[in-house]
Amino acid sequence: MNNKGFTLIELLVVIAIIGILSGIVITALGGAQTKAKDAKIQSEMGQLRSAAELYALSNNNTYGKGGLNGRDTLGCTDSAGMFQDPTLVKYISSILSNVKIGSTYVQCVTRPSGTTNATSWAVVALLPSSSVPTDEKWWCVDSSGYNGKVIYGVSGGPRWFKSGGGRESRKIECNPVTTS
Repeated sequence: MNNKGFTLIELLVVIAIIGILSGIVITALGGAQTKAKDAKIQSEMGQLRSAAELYALSNNNTYGKGGLNGRDTLGCTDSAGMFQDPTLVKYISSILSNVKIGSTYVQCVTRPSGTTNATSWAVVALLPSSSVPTDEKWWCVDSSGYNGKVIYGVSGGPRWFKSGGGRESRKIECNPVTTS
């Protein structure tokens, strides 16, 4: 009798090999998905910066209402945070909500210059690939054109933003990661 086919052992070996290979592929794809989420947040934040700059070009290089009584405004809500002008809000609210969906933490700040109109701003978000909020996996965009990583600063708390200029020309911007 000439049996053609596979034995049970041969089938089990093939199934085991397929299982091992699929486990390796799934593990490798997990890192790719996290990197894709990071890239999406970085892209969305770049779009937010572009929308804000287009608005500023049409509005005397200001970003609309951005501060309460001349103080920094923290928080990313459309009504109580940065970019309160209704014209700008309709352009950036969907972008900002996409960033909030992708990141567990988003912080915004605007810096007015003696008026209710903000003259500078910055937005920072924790990237999904970060397992520890104090590492350097924070992304920041600002009105000066910066789009990149920022430092958290373990001692003394977060140091995402830095300010410069005199009292009349206060400016807020991202505090970039410097490599030594």
